[in-house]
Amino acid sequence: MALAALTVAHIFVSVFLVRHIEQYLDTLPSGTRAGWVFDEITSDGNGFVHGLVSRAVPRRPGGVVHRMSWADPSTWVACFFAVLAVLAVVPWQWEKSGPTWNGGMYMLAVAIALAVANWWAGSWWLIALSRLEAVRTEANKPPQGRITLAELVGMRNAAGSSRRYWEARRDQFQWLLQRYRRLAAYQVAIVEPGRRGWTNQNGALAQAITTTERAQLASLYLALQSRYPEAELPLTPWFVTDDDRGQRGRDFPIVHVIPKPSLRERFRITSVPLV
Repeated sequence: MALAALTVAHIFVSVFLVRHIEQYLDTLPSGTRAGWVFDEITSDGNGFVHGLVSRAVPRRPGGVVHRMSWADPSTWVACFFAVLAVLAVVPWQWEKSGPTWNGGMYMLAVAIALAVANWWAGSWWLIALSRLEAVRTEANKPPQGRITLAELVGMRNAAGSSRRYWEARRDQFQWLLQRYRRLAAYQVAIVEPGRRGWTNQNGALAQAITTTERAQLASLYLALQSRYPEAELPLTPWFVTDDDRGQRGRDFPIVHVIPKPSLRERFRITSVPLV
């Protein structure tokens, strides 16, 4: 059956596209770079992607169903071809008296299964593509100002690790990159160890970092800057010195993004048109 062969090909292409999109996202691209790739793809004349409205955010936190906008042209194209796929498989014909059924009911189940498989395959890679727009959306949010003491502790724990090989999930890296950008934008004092006071007040802003923390933060920053140039971190942040740069390649940790879950675990996602 031609549609069954096309469905297998569609699933194969979806697997290929999702793998490559995820690999690109693992390079931690900046909002500008990720947004440029998203715009280049969605400006194409292909009706399934042209004018795509991002579906990166699931309907419920942690959910597997992602919202499709009725303002998205690709939503209408997907719905049209899903109906067309069913009509192309079921054994019906048009006679003088109107449409008549001419086959077993099992063909209806086959038609629906093929339509669902194609819907899922398309949803899977379009949701992955939408994550590029989500990176740009997150990057374009207004700056939140100086980092808090709690955020500084999180950065210090990462930078102060004695591990030579430092790896984390992509979302943890993105959290760290966002805090580094804010630290670069809002300078604080540098004091000797033991000279900085602490407060238990929630949300308290970091007023200073110690010389030890500065060196640790600079070491991890340079490792990230070297390993992930696509992230486009500021080139000369105030907490990185020329001496720090002179240590490049000698004392810096090796950083690595932990790949996403297996393909079987990713198969659970889909998208549906919702108001």
